[in-house]
Amino acid sequence: MDPHPSNANGTMIKRTKWPEIALWFAVSSVASTYFNTAFLREFNGDATALTFIRFLGSALIGLVGNTLGLNGPRVTPQRFIQLLPSFLLPAAFLLGANLFNSISLDKGGITLTYVVKAGIPVVTVSSLASSQRA
Repeated sequence: MDPHPSNANGTMIKRTKWPEIALWFAVSSVASTYFNTAFLREFNGDATALTFIRFLGSALIGLVGNTLGLNGPRVTPQRFIQLLPSFLLPAAFLLGANLFNSISLDKGGITLTYVVKAGIPVVTVSSLASSQRA
């Protein structure tokens, strides 16, 4: 087994850190639903505020992680600015998804929101499987 696997472009592939993934899964499954709902209740269902706080929190965690070198090699500010345009469209989609999630939590409640979200992978996989059979 290659100790330093790389993809077709020769870029090194970072090994998955299973403890971090398990911790993220545990915290998000236990805490995020409660805290999202508590936030919406406290701020009278303000989905925009929840989206802004989540986006700001994620950005700050990413910046601190990069500064400390926690999420791989550090990215210089100049390189960050060069890379920024390639992340604008995905960031816009994630921001929209977070906003719609917040609206759904406020209007539909936890159960309905997460039951529908749990069905997304099922629909995606089944549609991919049926398109490959055709």
